[in-house]
Amino acid sequence: MRVGVDLVKVCKALNCETKLRIVDLIFRKGSKSITDVRNGLNLSFSTTHKYLNQLEEANILSSNEVTENNRKKKIYRLNGFFLELNPGKISEIVKKEYITKREDRLKYHVTDILGR
Repeated sequence: MRVGVDLVKVCKALNCETKLRIVDLIFRKGSKSITDVRNGLNLSFSTTHKYLNQLEEANILSSNEVTENNRKKKIYRLNGFFLELNPGKISEIVKKEYITKREDRLKYHVTDILGR
């Protein structure tokens, strides 16, 4: 099930063209700061910050802080990842997610009835 969860996180993180453009920019140009990404793609600071955080949470990007001219800044780099997505994989994930959710509801129901 972990693979399914990771795949869903990655798909959610790559759910718009702008995020794909961010990944492409870092892939083509190498590690970038939030300002580099913002300027390179002509985005607002808040949008860039939000999207970089989402991509980092999905483990598509990672970051580290560096000091430059006595100022700290976060540098983002692309993590290696492989995304396999086909109808069979989607079906497998959905079935596992459904079974797990169903089992969780059943456990909750039994717990509620027995008061444990």
